[in-house]
Amino acid sequence: MAVGLVCSASAWAEAVPWPAGEKLTYRATWQGMVAGQLQLEAQPLEQGWSFKGRMNPQGVGVLLGYSLELDSQVGADLFITRYRKLLTEPFKGQTRLEVALRDNGLEATLTYPGGAKGGWRSATREALDDLSVIYYIRVHPGAQSVRLVQFPRVIEGRLENLGKNREGLLGYRFVQADTVVEVWYADDPQRTPVRIVYGRDLGRVEASLVATSQSGSH
Repeated sequence: MAVGLVCSASAWAEAVPWPAGEKLTYRATWQGMVAGQLQLEAQPLEQGWSFKGRMNPQGVGVLLGYSLELDSQVGADLFITRYRKLLTEPFKGQTRLEVALRDNGLEATLTYPGGAKGGWRSATREALDDLSVIYYIRVHPGAQSVRLVQFPRVIEGRLENLGKNREGLLGYRFVQADTVVEVWYADDPQRTPVRIVYGRDLGRVEASLVATSQSGSH
């Protein structure tokens, strides 16, 4: 299902398989232990969508000091116009990434643990992030490759179709360098993301859907 090139927020909402104001709540685990509650929210904007992701630490997440905030604004094509990622990692500290679409492509500013700053620029204008890629696949399940914004640069790689699992969920995986994003969707018109995996090995965080709701759109 393609995103329609229309002007009103209500029209954006009618062009995708999720409802305006959709809220998804997940139970997140790390190494099999409760790490927190992950919440995703989608709100239509006049020229696209606003996606928000929040990891509220619980259990081992509090003990380790892990937290994650994602704010993604995208256009009608679901590619980034603005993006912010705030990641707090155990024994490392907080890293902040801010990306904006400019006339000549994407421009990123990085703030590392300790306060040092850096950044990068990319000529590409068609990139996703850790959050918007989840929604992009809901609209474009046949996509074969994607570009993702990460801390050091924009990375491009193959989007692997994992087929159905024993629960009847449809799986997709992106692996490139140290980045792993795996999402399993319900096999229905809404294509709701039921299970999300970020990272691998000791950095693997798994999130399983526990509740869905809907708020009024902006």
